[in-house]
Parts: sequence; C-alpha cells; structure tokens
Amino acid sequence: MRRFSLFALAMLLAVAFAPAAFAYAASGGGIDLNVYEGEAGGNASAGSLDLNFFLSFFPTGEGINNALDLNLGFFFQPFCGDNVCQGFESCSSCSSDCGACAPYCGDNSCNGSETCSSCAGDCGACASPSPSTSPGGGNNGGGGGGGGGGGGGGGGGGGGSLPELLKKAAVSFENAPKEFSVAQGTFESFEVKFRNSGDVRLTALKLSVDGIPGEWYSIQQEKEYIDQNEVVSFALKISVPANAKVKAYPVFLRFSSDRVSNGYEANLQVKESGAVAEGAVTFRDMRVSNAITSQEGAIVVTVSNSSQSRAEYSAVLDAPHGWVVKEKELQVSIGPGEDEDLVFHFIAPGNEGIASVGVVLTGKAGGQPLSKRFFVIVNKPEAESPMVVVSSIDALLSAFFFVMLTGLVLAFFVAARRMAIAFR
Repeated sequence: MRRFSLFALAMLLAVAFAPAAFAYAASGGGIDLNVYEGEAGGNASAGSLDLNFFLSFFPTGEGINNALDLNLGFFFQPFCGDNVCQGFESCSSCSSDCGACAPYCGDNSCNGSETCSSCAGDCGACASPSPSTSPGGGNNGGGGGGGGGGGGGGGGGGGGSLPELLKKAAVSFENAPKEFSVAQGTFESFEVKFRNSGDVRLTALKLSVDGIPGEWYSIQQEKEYIDQNEVVSFALKISVPANAKVKAYPVFLRFSSDRVSNGYEANLQVKESGAVAEGAVTFRDMRVSNAITSQEGAIVVTVSNSSQSRAEYSAVLDAPHGWVVKEKELQVSIGPGEDEDLVFHFIAPGNEGIASVGVVLTGKAGGQPLSKRFFVIVNKPEAESPMVVVSSIDALLSAFFFVMLTGLVLAFFVAARRMAIAFR
C-alpha cells in the first residue's frame, strides 16, 4: 500500500508540474486549439485535491479569443480543521470549524452571566455615575445611565459583518416603458433595462411578457449575468399580426434571475392598419442573424407593399458610428401585395451591448422618406458560444482533444482517490 501511494503521488506530481500543451491548427486557417493542463495541488494527508484546466480557442485572423476554464475540486475525507462545519461536527467537538458554543462573550447577546463590566461587547459599556442633589434626582440619574448602557449594546451589534447567505438580492427598473403602441401588421422595437440593486451577482437573466401570445414578441438580451450595480438591457420587439384586434392589451413584463425576480404592468395599444397611408410601404418585420463571431451579423428587415402598383425604393441602413455595413444602398422593387426582405451585413468592431439602428426608404418617384428605428444586441452572450468549430473535420479533432482532456481529469481523479485512501 505504501509503495502504491508513493507511485500515485509521483505520477500526480509528474503530470501536474510537467508543462504540456496540445496545439491544433484547423484546416483552412480557421482556428487554433490550445489545451493547457494548468495546475494541480492539494494535501494528500488531508484528502483534498484541486484541479484547474484551461481550454482556449483562437480564431486566426479575427482576433477573437474564446476561452473555456474548467476548475474542478475534489474532497474525499472531511476533518476537523478544514474550515467547514460538517454534519458530524459541532461547536463542542470542533470549535475551529463550527465556532465556540454559546453563550460566550462576543456572541452579540447579553446573557445572564454577563454584565457591562465582564463583557462590554455584548452588554454595552457601563454608565458613569452622575452627581445628584436629591434622592429623586439620583433615581432619575440612574435611569439615564441605564439608557446609555442600552446604546452601547446597540453599537456592539452593528460592528458584526453580514454573513454571505444573508446578502440581499434585489433588482430595480432602469428603463421600463409603460406604453407600447404598434399598428396591425407591423412591428416596433423597445429597450428595457434592469439594474442589480442588491449585494450579489445575478445569473440566468430572462425577460418575458405575459398577456400576449408568445409569437407576438421576441427578445434579445445583452448579458448572461450582472454584478452589483450593473445594468442589463433587453431589446424587445413586438410584432402585431394584421388580423389582431384593435384594442389595449394589459401586459406584464417579468424579469427573472437565479436569485430574484421583479416586474411591472404596462399596456400594448394595437392601432388600426389604416394609420399607415394607403399605398405606402410598411415595415412588417425585423430580425437579426448573428454570425459565428460576436460582432458580425446580418439585419433582415421585411417590408410590405399594400398598394395596387409596384413600389420602387432605395434603402440604406442608418447604423451607429464605427459600424461597417457591406451594402451601402439597396434597390428595392416590390410588386403589389408582395413582401421583400432587405438584408444588411454589418461588422461592429469594438461595439458591445444594445444599439439603435434605423432603415430609411427613399421613393424613386420622390415623396417623404420612410424610416423605422429599432434596437439590436450586437454582441452574442459568451455563455451561448464558448467555442468555435468551422468544419466537420475540425469538430472531430476538437472532440478528440476533449476526450483527451476528459481522460486526464479521470486519471487525476482515480490517482487522487487512491492516494487519499492510502494515506488514511
């Protein structure tokens, strides 16, 4: 047993500290795959082991670094002194993990055996005697001293630190539209913002709309998590069918996360399609198609011709400063009663988060230009695309490296487990 434990320890240290890297360049110069084993450490006698692996992808020519960090921790045998109060430990059997048993001086409670003189931290400072001119005055002075002692006790309680589990999770409205107005057969885009007003990180962020069918709206979100005082933006697009009833729809916008949820009431006013001039081209729909990298994509805007004659327009994308739009101008020819998709490919270098974008249509026969503005999220959340695969061959090789990494983790696990058993 001793010989095996030394062998396992030698193998673990050799793998842990020997620098190794597997590098793979994808066919066609798509990506470089680098796998690093990171570091491994622990205390064999205590039965603990920490493993850290780092897997990173570098798409060549794009300057994009998508990294996947894998941190694993194994613990095999709890013991007194590991800073964790286990189920079999108590304040009497392991005070270093579970703390001293109450009552004791410093537990923020003035117990019967404690006084202001023996434990000022729990019972408050003793009041100084004050001179009096009469028995009545002396009694009144004694009462005042007692009040001072109570104040001291309050101060002692305020000095404690807030436990992690008692930290507050809260979210507040940063930009919360209460009125949404959309014409039949068209769409509108809105920005909704929430702020993390609590003390802990919020993850699994989500926005939903209650009160209307799910196919009436779509949502893009800016982030997967927000830390204290950070803001997350949602791009809410509401598309109303042409046959929707003209009325006010009460809706409820619901924000949810892993720790807290909140929401507010609003109204969706569906207007008549006649609000759009007869014969005019209308903006029916919009969608954003993200490319494989986070700052490239395509914006597709659907326009509809409800007149009895062909509509001739030129279309341009009014993009934020710094965007590169491939299509400078599109020539649009829409037949009577037909729809047409306008596709604009864009690159938004250095831009992240929500952006306001517009499409402008100018009729070739003159007249007032038509325009529509909407909100889009230009960066795809990292949690949705932690890796890049550019071909089926690359996918197979990437899977091969993942299998190697998984085998390495399992080897560490088995060796560490047997080493912990050997040292018991």
